[in-house]
Amino acid sequence: MKIPRIVTLLSLVLAATAYGFAQAPEHRISAPLAFFDDADVMAPGMMNVSTDFGYGRVEAGHDTSFPGGYATLGLTNRMHFSGGTGYVRSVFEDIGVNGISDTYVGLKFVLLTETDHRPALAVKPSLEVLGAPSVHDNPLAPARANFLIPVMVQKSFETWRVYYTTGYLTRGITFHSLAWEWNGWSRVTPTVVVSHGRLTKDQDFIAELELNRSRSDILAGAGIFLAPNWGAYANVSHSFGRRDPNSLRYQLSAGVSYTFRVWGRQ
Repeated sequence: MKIPRIVTLLSLVLAATAYGFAQAPEHRISAPLAFFDDADVMAPGMMNVSTDFGYGRVEAGHDTSFPGGYATLGLTNRMHFSGGTGYVRSVFEDIGVNGISDTYVGLKFVLLTETDHRPALAVKPSLEVLGAPSVHDNPLAPARANFLIPVMVQKSFETWRVYYTTGYLTRGITFHSLAWEWNGWSRVTPTVVVSHGRLTKDQDFIAELELNRSRSDILAGAGIFLAPNWGAYANVSHSFGRRDPNSLRYQLSAGVSYTFRVWGRQ
């Protein structure tokens, strides 16, 4: 039995924001995060909803995200709508901030469908609304609302596929990611993602704080088929390269999902 495509997608939802910590006392600087996604869309009339848990630790504190929610609704053969938010508990040194996490909503469009000799190409213009933990006591806090413009290229093979994501976040981050996914097993789909994000604004101030302008992460995870319409996923990620207070010691996330039809016929 082949794992339904939605289980594969669940292990590859937009990476949760990881918060970095500056060396200046009681100030936090948002890390140069990266996003990743594939070039598939949900079938028209189908909806997937998921709930998840996340925990990330850096040098000066940690974030706990629960509950988190994400939903995707297929609109046409080439377009779907998705959005996600949650609640986060953030601790920086002796200061704790609780509140709504960063929220994302977007429309994914498939510009070119995949063929034997051509990869798929998709874009997903999205709106980011930063939650209170992202802007609290941040000397570089951007506007709450920002735009995210990722472009995805994907090529599938008999038992595996690869996809590359690149884009820009208007609060001043460029990002790239490359994912490899194994589809040769019936119930488990392992995935490995290497990503890189780079800050493009306030570089002099960041240098004064002795923070890196970029961060590279590696993520390993798996999507799991539980039952018809039900799936789960689990991921672990870690920063590599030159380390600073923004570097992830580790980040863990896991969730379950349910897929159902909103309109149309089977």
